[in-house]
Amino acid sequence: FGSIPRGPEVENAPKQPAKLQEDKYITLEDRIQQPMVMIAWPTTYSGEESQASLDTLSEVLGGGTNSVLYQDLVKTQKAVDAGSFHDCAELACNFYVYAMGDSGDKGDLSTLYGELMKSMSKFAEKGVTDDRLEQLKGKAEADAIF
Repeated sequence: FGSIPRGPEVENAPKQPAKLQEDKYITLEDRIQQPMVMIAWPTTYSGEESQASLDTLSEVLGGGTNSVLYQDLVKTQKAVDAGSFHDCAELACNFYVYAMGDSGDKGDLSTLYGELMKSMSKFAEKGVTDDRLEQLKGKAEADAIF
């Protein structure tokens, strides 16, 4: 047994943001009690300057009981659960929104999908208030302090 010589240096893979030419719909059917609509959009890559903005957007849309999706869908009993998150890996990030239907929906997600998209459209028109943005800035600062 001897030492193994060091190999060549390995460079980081180049960042390759995804671009979708068209919407894609995939339905996964399982024997589950709670049907769910989940929508994902490719965004950026980890460490890119817009990542923090997308993380904040996910907090506005789906972070807790004050979030847009919770207020529009869960509080009005159109969904059992709803939220969003921005998931980043080394080379790519995705932004997800989801809504979980009642177990009585029997897998018919068209109404739930419509309500989710209506909530997103309403948010796109209204945006976020300055007060809510200040709340989120304070939360981000508090989370950064150990």
